[in-house]
Amino acid sequence: MNKLVGFIGLGQMGGRMADNLRKHGHKLIVCDPVPANVQKQVDQGAKAAANGREVAEQCDTIITMLPSTATV
Repeated sequence: MNKLVGFIGLGQMGGRMADNLRKHGHKLIVCDPVPANVQKQVDQGAKAAANGREVAEQCDTIITMLPSTATV
């Protein structure tokens, strides 16, 4: 199973969820306003996206893990 998964929001919960997906063979494209969160995932094999639109254009599945409805 190698679906391309987009992950928007890589904080405490989102980062751990992305780690778990990657460990189970999923390829990730990630986006987060905190560059260090993105870099951690890139260092582990994910691809960085500039924004949520770029994630959406490239992925089969998108997961958002954001702090509030307003952020969405």
